Amino acid sequence: MTLTTFIDRLDDWINPIAVKELRQVVKSRLVTVILMVFLFLMLFVMGINLLFTQSSVGDPRGMAGGRSVFIAFQTILLPTLMLVIPIYAAARMSSERSETNVDLLFISALSPSSIILGKFVAALMIAILIFSIFAPFMLFTYLLRGVDLSMIIYVLIVDIMAMLGATIFALFLGSISCGRGLKIFVNLVGFYGVFNIWIVLMTYTNMVISGEFFGSDEWSFLVLGTVWALLECFLLYSYAIALISSPSSNRMLPVRLAQLSFWFMSILVLFVYILLSPVLGFSQVRLVIGFWFGINMFHLSIYYVIATCERTECGPRIARTIPKNQLWRTLGFLLYTGSAGGVLFTLIFMVLTLFIVFLLQYEMFGLPIKDLIDFIAIWSIIAVYTICYCQSAALIRYYFLKNQINPAYTWVLGLVLLAIGIFVPSVFAIIFNISTNYEFSMWMIPNPFIAVITIPKYGFDHIIWYLMLLFLVIWLALLALASIPWLRVQIKQFVPFTKKPILVPQWMDALPVEDADPTSIKPEGT
Repeated sequence: MTLTTFIDRLDDWINPIAVKELRQVVKSRLVTVILMVFLFLMLFVMGINLLFTQSSVGDPRGMAGGRSVFIAFQTILLPTLMLVIPIYAAARMSSERSETNVDLLFISALSPSSIILGKFVAALMIAILIFSIFAPFMLFTYLLRGVDLSMIIYVLIVDIMAMLGATIFALFLGSISCGRGLKIFVNLVGFYGVFNIWIVLMTYTNMVISGEFFGSDEWSFLVLGTVWALLECFLLYSYAIALISSPSSNRMLPVRLAQLSFWFMSILVLFVYILLSPVLGFSQVRLVIGFWFGINMFHLSIYYVIATCERTECGPRIARTIPKNQLWRTLGFLLYTGSAGGVLFTLIFMVLTLFIVFLLQYEMFGLPIKDLIDFIAIWSIIAVYTICYCQSAALIRYYFLKNQINPAYTWVLGLVLLAIGIFVPSVFAIIFNISTNYEFSMWMIPNPFIAVITIPKYGFDHIIWYLMLLFLVIWLALLALASIPWLRVQIKQFVPFTKKPILVPQWMDALPVEDADPTSIKPEGT
């Protein structure tokens, strides 16, 4: 292979969306101006510190000069990577997903994965340009004393992971296709969450640089956090692909495969951490197990909401890809787009997550899982309430409002049911003049927020806990019975596509062969 041929092939491999975005950035002078502003800002901060910091060895301020400069750089870099660049990426994506400005890339031959990947790579290149300006100055602070080189590398890795997560989350928000008002609201809520995460990370990195929170477990947490951030980015990437895919396509297949990969990879990382903890002296095993359980139950609860909003009919485009083998068809039912398959998929992995956590409590592992019982119970109750309200909304829409409510808006009906469960018991409690906290808590059992609070307040040996379990068991049993027809219909519809024969009208059978042949009919006047 010649060099010219290799360059031509490499040119074909480059993502066209990334090329398009980067060409627009290069043509604009805004990026050049921003880079120069950051460069002069770094020089200004460094110069001010060198001018006003005393050089005496015994001066405490002089010994901590590098630390103060590094914190100043970090205060500028982290919000730029977590807020400015993601907002730019989300704005670009939202403008091309608006109903008034449909970009040609969404009706081209490019796959949805190429579109999202190109947008992400373009934002990543801009972030690398900004990061390349800050990183040399931040490493130079090591020479000013007061900050360790390992701390600098640690904080820079945290910044990179935060930038990756915030950028792909911004692309996910920008991929949502809805009205302008709802899109603005969703983006504001999303970036408010990113802003809170930035505050937490800013506080944490300052504590690391100050030496208050940097021990032997920090590097293990960094490795776990890096793996978790990459898995979250992969999961959000699959969600963004599904959002811009055609509604008639099998859009949830990559999402379920990503969720499956996330679950198994997190299991692998958890067991590797548990096995290495006695050797490397890791002391936060209980915290890691609790984090693993909470993050998986959170994702599965969110995914249950999404599953109930999927369509219940299998279109011809999906039916053509359904396997004819019964075993593969069963697996396909769990992975393909469809409300019933998504619900069963989520329930299976919720049960497996609970099983693994309770398996770890046995003495053969030597793990202090018993201290996590309250935490496990709270997340389990949240998942059960999510199942009850979302499945109730899906069944109400299926039996009574099938033609009135689109399946994609089942979550709205679920919110209405949640509001009823929160406010109606409160009204009854006021009507019956219930004043004691004990009786009020009994009336508040349909309220999931009050139910979560009562677990650490009253414990597992209190009557309210047993009433809550009885209430949820009865609710789940009724939902299981009502879901049988809903599930049976979708299973029957999940069959491979077969071409239907063309029905010939009976009157055409009575015609002679030459008259029945459309090509034999001559136009009048010939």
